[in-house]
Amino acid sequence: MMDTPTWTQAVAQAEHRIAIGATDVYLGSDAATFDSLDWSKCVSMETGGSHRLDIATSVIFRFEDKGISGRWHFDIEPHSANGSNVYEIDVAGIQRILVVLPPSVRRAFMDYLTSCETAVLKRAYGMAWMLRRASRAEAPAAGGTTPSPKER
Repeated sequence: MMDTPTWTQAVAQAEHRIAIGATDVYLGSDAATFDSLDWSKCVSMETGGSHRLDIATSVIFRFEDKGISGRWHFDIEPHSANGSNVYEIDVAGIQRILVVLPPSVRRAFMDYLTSCETAVLKRAYGMAWMLRRASRAEAPAAGGTTPSPKER
């Protein structure tokens, strides 16, 4: 199994990595690697390939320095949320990232979070509408009683 280099190690190896064409480095996706990153070198973010309940749940932060580029992955929900019908947003993780991001990347991350919020609200409004509609269909007419199943 190949070790994942830290960002510091990858940049220190820049000359050798460039010489062999190994300039793109996977930096991990966990809290342990979070602290080893030089967030001032984060140049962009993009959504990853994971989607659940109408939102992209993974984000890739890109780093650049001395001809080396790195990718650190973050999931806004834990993997345990899969199969659930509710959102389990990692608010603490999001807040931790927002503090360290350079302004331009922070803006892009906020735009992404806003798009998630819009999708979540749209889903919530749709569910509320369906519940109201269903409850009206079950409600008795004014002054009447709810019909028995045989009468429906």
